[in-house]
Amino acid sequence: VNRFVELYNANHPDSPITANDIAMDTVKISVFGIDDSGKEYYTNPDYSTADGPGGLKNRWIDDDEYYFVYNYLSGAGSAQNDQITNTNEITKFEMSASSTTGESLGTITVNRGTDAGDFEITMGGGSSNYAIEIRINKTPTAPTDEDLLDDPSDENDPAILGENAVKVTCTNNEAEHKAEPYGLIANTNGRNDSYTIGAVTALAGGGYTCTITVHNGPYVTKYGGDHTLAENESASHDIVLTWDSDSNTWNAPLLSLSTSM
Repeated sequence: VNRFVELYNANHPDSPITANDIAMDTVKISVFGIDDSGKEYYTNPDYSTADGPGGLKNRWIDDDEYYFVYNYLSGAGSAQNDQITNTNEITKFEMSASSTTGESLGTITVNRGTDAGDFEITMGGGSSNYAIEIRINKTPTAPTDEDLLDDPSDENDPAILGENAVKVTCTNNEAEHKAEPYGLIANTNGRNDSYTIGAVTALAGGGYTCTITVHNGPYVTKYGGDHTLAENESASHDIVLTWDSDSNTWNAPLLSLSTSM
């Protein structure tokens, strides 16, 4: 459900939802595969052998912690199914849901892969049957202050933003002041006067970002002299970090500021 919320919000940034907005009994999931001939097939999202206690039906189990998709051989009617017999053929799953107020929230697609937000497969044993376990790779956590700040005593610890996180340039050509790069300046007693760490946000097409809002005043002060922030510069700038699943690190661009004198 959390991945559904992430992708729904990425596609509907002006009307975000939380997991509490989803009517859990409306959730439907289909698992897709591609066979040796290249044909795509998928499990029945409405699979059911019968109503009542004795019936087999796709459903939530363990207090809505897991969703159980029946991968049985095809039967008649609602028990019609395209059974996935080879886990190597599984490519993605689709999940649909409605809100607690009865509105359709559409369908999201999660792909098989190793990136954060994709899913991987393991085989779990049961008392009489084996289950294919689909587990979504964890969402990355936002960087901490320690992750963002350079450690001057350790040359191998330049932090995520490095020693050149912010570049300050003087716009007065007559002054001939050279541009100066700075690492991120530490906040004062947790006041977020130098920077603010935003929330991790999923992208509609996959991947994650985290925005670091840099407050420009401390960097102009460190530049020194009688410099002030240039008129065309705002009081803060955003540095958008992008998650790299291959290296499990946040990547960042360089921020440039202009000053006047």
